[in-house]
Amino acid sequence: MEYPKRETLQMELYQDLKKTLLEYHSGLFEIKKNEDEGDLLIQKLYLDPQEGCVPDEFIGEELLYAVKSKFYAIFSVIRDKVQVDYLEKKKISYPPISIAIEASYEDVTYVVVSFQNAVISEYNAKAWNFVWTSSAELQKEMADLFYQMRDRLNQYFVEGLRYAKQR
Repeated sequence: MEYPKRETLQMELYQDLKKTLLEYHSGLFEIKKNEDEGDLLIQKLYLDPQEGCVPDEFIGEELLYAVKSKFYAIFSVIRDKVQVDYLEKKKISYPPISIAIEASYEDVTYVVVSFQNAVISEYNAKAWNFVWTSSAELQKEMADLFYQMRDRLNQYFVEGLRYAKQR
């Protein structure tokens, strides 16, 4: 059994993504009474079909920054959750998990997530394809990335222990 349970994790990551997007894009759209602004931001940025690499409303002065932000929002939420739910429980707070993004608006954007000298996640996609058909699919992908990072950290620590015992 995985901890936390997948459904709970998916919902927590989704809610954290909404909070992150609201920090940067609150007030971007006119909201009707029954609408949730966070859900609308996720809908526009990650669920609606994309005509370009980032919807026009999210592009400021720099297109590459908008592409990078689109990827960073998701990966930073997952990174923060891994740090809190995995590393802090092991009493590890330094160094933090790093995210490197090589953004492109013409081709593939690359994301590398690392801890110390270990790569714990590699991801690449064209920005206009960095969308999902439903919030359930987005939540599943975020949970899969969380578990991948957690499992690779586990492997990194186990390999480190094995190496230390051999010395």
